[in-house]
Amino acid sequence: MFPVTLLLAPLLCPGISAQWGRTPACTGATECFSYLTLCRDTEYESRAYEPSNWVGTQLLPAERRYRAINRLREYFNRKNRPGILIEQTSPTLTMYWNINGVPTEAAVFFYLPRRFLSNPPIPRDELVYLSNSPAQSLFVRSVGSIFFNLKRASQELFEDLLRQRESFMQDRFYLAEYHRPLSLLGRRKEIWFQALGPVRCGSRFGSGQSTA
Repeated sequence: MFPVTLLLAPLLCPGISAQWGRTPACTGATECFSYLTLCRDTEYESRAYEPSNWVGTQLLPAERRYRAINRLREYFNRKNRPGILIEQTSPTLTMYWNINGVPTEAAVFFYLPRRFLSNPPIPRDELVYLSNSPAQSLFVRSVGSIFFNLKRASQELFEDLLRQRESFMQDRFYLAEYHRPLSLLGRRKEIWFQALGPVRCGSRFGSGQSTA
């Protein structure tokens, strides 16, 4: 079986430049995945993200998500070569297949600090793998902190993107969690769909806002 990786496209809005910033949703972590807001309205936000490295693991058949998360925690806690302790980062990503509007968990990813962009530690667990992503563009919507319907929330964003004639990857999406995995307090989540073409920032959007 081929590993499920982050499929990314190096797509930025032409003519937009600003400082990469720390997301306001990122708390309790040493380092977070930085982005630039390209356009935003009440329905969703279009963002540009910088190049990054992630460590991931697929969910095995009938496996609970917390077991996959534990594999990534062990990688951060020295189960890597050269056996170093890696500082906490944010967000945690869960990839879902989106088949006929039914989300199915496929893989979990932890963000790796920027200092490992060119030389990430090698996993010692054969079920854990590295995933490199170039600069990319995403369509994002914030969702409820604890109690929310993932199927309904992802389908609503999916339909909004279709209605706006956005070009995006339709067979999968990501749930980004800006809190410690399995925690109950301070939870914040977002749904991400990946753009497949240049993001169109029309008159209905404000644009070019950094997260600094």
